[in-house]
Amino acid sequence: MLGYHSLKPSEKAELENFFSRLTIIYPTTEEFQRAIELRQEHAMSLGDALIAASALTHNLTLATHNTKDFEWIKSLDLLNPLEEE
Repeated sequence: MLGYHSLKPSEKAELENFFSRLTIIYPTTEEFQRAIELRQEHAMSLGDALIAASALTHNLTLATHNTKDFEWIKSLDLLNPLEEE
């Protein structure tokens, strides 16, 4: 998100503030292996595969507005934070 080329300074500051409150999870060997397995099952970017693998390994809900790219992973709990209920 911070690498988005049209990001405004105020948006960058807001995102950095938000990210500063999160716990960072660095991928482990296990998560890289799971990401490889996911990519062997379905065409997806390396970034998406690592994010999904990390969520699966840590039993976390993946919050993304782009749920359609992950819906095929049946064991992955998804949340679209922008979806109105």
